[in-house]
Amino acid sequence: MNVLKLTHPNCQFKINLRGKNWINSQEKTTKGHYVLSWSQGFAFELNSEPVSVDHARMNALVSKQSMLPLSSQLTGHYCFLRILSTHPFSEEQEINSEFSIEVHCDRLRSFPMFYYQDENLLWLSDDLFWLAEQLRTHSALHLNPLGILSMWRTAQLVSGSDTILAQIKQSQASDLLIWRNGHLSVSKGEQYIHQEDEKLEVSTLKAQLKEAAQRFTQRLIHYANGAQIVVPLSGGFDSRLVLTALVEAQYPKLFAFTYGRHYSGEVKLSEQIATQLNVPWQFVQYTPKKWKHWKTTLQCEKLFHQARSTSVLAHIQDPMAIDELVQSGHIEPDSVIACGHSGDVHAGSLIDQKSLNTALHKTAYIELLCKKYYRFQAELMPPLPASAPTKSLESLKTQLKAKLAQELSSVFTQGLTPDGSIVQREKLIDELERWFCVERCSKYLVASMRAYEIFGLKWWLPLWDDAFTQVWLSVPLKHRGRFSVYHEFVNEYFEEISKSTAPKASVRHTTAPKVHPIKALLLKLKWVQVLRFRQKHPFAWYAFIPFLQHLRSASPQEHINVHLIQDEIQWWLNYERSKF
Repeated sequence: MNVLKLTHPNCQFKINLRGKNWINSQEKTTKGHYVLSWSQGFAFELNSEPVSVDHARMNALVSKQSMLPLSSQLTGHYCFLRILSTHPFSEEQEINSEFSIEVHCDRLRSFPMFYYQDENLLWLSDDLFWLAEQLRTHSALHLNPLGILSMWRTAQLVSGSDTILAQIKQSQASDLLIWRNGHLSVSKGEQYIHQEDEKLEVSTLKAQLKEAAQRFTQRLIHYANGAQIVVPLSGGFDSRLVLTALVEAQYPKLFAFTYGRHYSGEVKLSEQIATQLNVPWQFVQYTPKKWKHWKTTLQCEKLFHQARSTSVLAHIQDPMAIDELVQSGHIEPDSVIACGHSGDVHAGSLIDQKSLNTALHKTAYIELLCKKYYRFQAELMPPLPASAPTKSLESLKTQLKAKLAQELSSVFTQGLTPDGSIVQREKLIDELERWFCVERCSKYLVASMRAYEIFGLKWWLPLWDDAFTQVWLSVPLKHRGRFSVYHEFVNEYFEEISKSTAPKASVRHTTAPKVHPIKALLLKLKWVQVLRFRQKHPFAWYAFIPFLQHLRSASPQEHINVHLIQDEIQWWLNYERSKF
């Protein structure tokens, strides 16, 4: 039963879960209460053997928690929803007793939930479009100008609990939603909060990281349950760590792949890593012709629809390679894709000179946040629907900054002095990393993982296992950064398992031949720059957008998402005009 409507003299609740992987159960407690629950994903009890989502066990844990977030007891990728009543449940029924609803999200909000509340009415779904259809007959639905600005400037997502539709909200990482007697409350769980141990020694940290790697590997193996584990392999450290740990565990069914252009330095490094670890590896060549064809496929259409239904931009980088490898049989049915996101984030790859030199003040932090993560098309007004009140770009920017200030973590705000000053440099950087993790990672990154479900595959993010994450949340700033202890650890671990020297990591490095000096003058012509960039890019993915659209861009090297988000917002504008 994935569709349910409960009505009471004082309130109404309607739920519709569209995803195929929800598990539903109903049971009666010893006290005579009825519990109706849904779950999706895979959960583990901390400090014990891993278990799949089990309703009786989950309900027992929730009861023990006394309404505290599940994340303190469970880790993994899951969403758990339960309804409690004194009467048994059936579809479309009225009940005379009071009922309560709880929705629990994991640290990454691996399975988002969307909701609409109007006085004593609550509608809940994992599909934005289902809620939009309900609202067509209930109230006037329109696009959210601030949500459009957020997607426009991040070129990825709508931040906070907002969505691109003004009346619909979304759950966030570690949220606990509780609805009782027509009243909805949202409690924030632990959202990637650092507690640095300044006395932590490098040798101790490396030992902790190795132990954590072994733990997340065992959990991944348990989840795979004998299925093939597939690792998208790059020339960086993260995927190298995941594959190394799996090789150490001697998992028998491993496969790695890399995609891009044949001359990419990343491709050569990936092949070398797979060879040294003795893991089967396959390269998928990306060409402009392939991109043009894949854009017309049903799988591509599904990818964009799935992303829209969760209010983020589609992530196009991996799916074309996955599609080809599934069709060729290299990736087996029901395989688990284990990606290396985001060990480098834990280790401090977001720390740069801007964050190290910014003034220690709340206002300066908000400005830095906008410059780092809301930087795309910053001086251009996004297209807004006719239903939106007229607003200037500066007015929208001011509203966005005010919204970001409201979304600061309680740990951060409690550390501010009365004039808004920040006492410690570490706190400013921690808050920057927290935003990245609870926004970009839990929305855009997770959406890219869920794209694998389109091909009938499972997914797992080993480096977001609590064992690994918790280690990094205790690491002081002096041991984090772009050239941190993390790099040393991964190389040493790789050399120990492979019995060979670790290759030097290189990300997005290309060894394409240089342009002959005679052609240098031609490169000053924008159309020549665009043509060359489309042909020579390591992913060749600019063929996904029309040439004239690319030519009209401010720079030939504008990120692909800047082009995609323009088309995406136009899609939403057309959707509003046609539907509402």
